[in-house]
Amino acid sequence: MRRLDTSRFLAALGLLGVVAGCGGSSSANARGQGSGSTGIAGGGCGDGIVEPPETCDPPAPGRGCSATCQVEPGWACTGPGTCQAAECGDGIVAGNEQCDDGNALPFDGCFQCQTEPSCPTGTCLSICGDGIVEPGEECDDGNNTSGDGCSADCKLEHIPGINCNNTNVYQLASFSAPVIFRDFKGFPEEGGHPDFEHFHCPQVSPGLLSPQLSAGITMSCATSSAGVKTCASGVPAKPAFAQGTSSVQFCGTDGTIDQRMITSADTFGQWYVDTPGVNKTVVGSLTLTRGASNTYVYDSDQTPLGNTTNTSELGFFPLDSVPPPASWGLTPPSGMFPPDPTLNHDYGFTTEFHNWFTYQGGEALNFSGDDDVWVFINHRLALDLGGTHDRQTGTVTLDDAAAAGLGLSKGTTYEMALFHAERHTTSSNFELTLGSFVKVMTTCASVCGDGIKAPDEQCDDGPNNGKPGDSCTANCQLRGD
Repeated sequence: MRRLDTSRFLAALGLLGVVAGCGGSSSANARGQGSGSTGIAGGGCGDGIVEPPETCDPPAPGRGCSATCQVEPGWACTGPGTCQAAECGDGIVAGNEQCDDGNALPFDGCFQCQTEPSCPTGTCLSICGDGIVEPGEECDDGNNTSGDGCSADCKLEHIPGINCNNTNVYQLASFSAPVIFRDFKGFPEEGGHPDFEHFHCPQVSPGLLSPQLSAGITMSCATSSAGVKTCASGVPAKPAFAQGTSSVQFCGTDGTIDQRMITSADTFGQWYVDTPGVNKTVVGSLTLTRGASNTYVYDSDQTPLGNTTNTSELGFFPLDSVPPPASWGLTPPSGMFPPDPTLNHDYGFTTEFHNWFTYQGGEALNFSGDDDVWVFINHRLALDLGGTHDRQTGTVTLDDAAAAGLGLSKGTTYEMALFHAERHTTSSNFELTLGSFVKVMTTCASVCGDGIKAPDEQCDDGPNNGKPGDSCTANCQLRGD
């Protein structure tokens, strides 16, 4: 089975999902096309005329138009034989780009020029092409192209030769999810941030944040009178300081008993917002590996990031391998609680991670590590491990009681947001386990060898493909002269 060129890799948005199947025909009368299903005799790919479901013609593989007459990623084709490279990040939507907001950040509605789910209040909107099947959509294969089994308006097309099938949950051995890291200097350093390396407490300090995220802003796109489409970035929801004090005793500034673990609302407001001169933003990723019982796991003790100064040490140091000026560099051995100078790392950073799932019941999240970690589901605080504590563990299980408290309804898609901070120079650990957090996504593909010429095939002679004397190759392309 071959995935259509226009399909988008399932893991680009996070967890793999499933959808209600859609039917491609494999009936006997459909298979009776035989060697006459070449696609050239009656026009088609290669005739120099762009006709649906083609998006370009003639083919020019590697130069914008694939062998199946589909615009190749990174290209824009405006007419027969006229293709130009489209640059993701230039602020202009072109080619097979769904959006282009002129930046490389995830979670603002557009990432790598593909549309992300939009959940401004925690409950996700139905946006055709975001890769998640939501109410009102029959399918969503992560693009806005018709002719591939799932139309530009997310309706099933039932095209002969294309099958849209259920995809098994947790089929991938691993997936890579985007994250945003923001690097800070510690308080004792020149220009250091007052919240980093300024507090210490071995226990969790709950109640530091407001229990509700701020509302996000949805990305918007518009087309000018000249036909140029541009997009304005959205703004993801952010956490807010609760303005109060921790309920934990004997913890606070430099170990004193003032019960404070964050300087102020203003200083906390810089943790997860790009702030020139204060933090440096680095887009990275976490690779989660399939574990037991329908789980995906990232464990810094098994898959460390960074560790450029001591490759034998395990831990969560994602910015060690990001040299200045992209980061502030390795943290010097200074401060109230200095680390071993032989084990220098880039301490002092935050981690922001958003993902989306369709609530079914029984989902479970487990985190183990340090320092601060807050998890919001449907923009409501679900896990509170605030403070510069030693390694601690917290779990969220979405049973009926928890779901009611978080305002969840089965079959609805929600945003899950994790905010982490490493702000104390002794150790850094990060272990995240996601269980049964599922997205619903359509996977459509043509089947070479079924005797039905699909739109991305030049021919399909069924079992005769590739045999001597047959004009159709084993991969459903016409033989050359």
